[in-house]
Amino acid sequence: MRSTTRGRPRGRLRVPVAAWRWAAGTGLVPPADAGPGRWARAAVEAADPEAVRAALRGPMGAGVAADWLTEALGGRCGAGRG
Repeated sequence: MRSTTRGRPRGRLRVPVAAWRWAAGTGLVPPADAGPGRWARAAVEAADPEAVRAALRGPMGAGVAADWLTEALGGRCGAGRG
């Protein structure tokens, strides 16, 4: 099995590192299968770059980011918010 390093998935797909990390964290792309932070080349090539980019919508405010994190992590995030 041929693997790729941390920088390769996002470079090969031409997606921002934040989008790749978000996609990996939310299950849009499979978890690293070739060691910590490493994906097999086949897994990277099977990923849909448009879906990875779309998973992380453009710039957002701190409140929206806190809401996303709260939803993703299933807990409360931030002081003084809901």
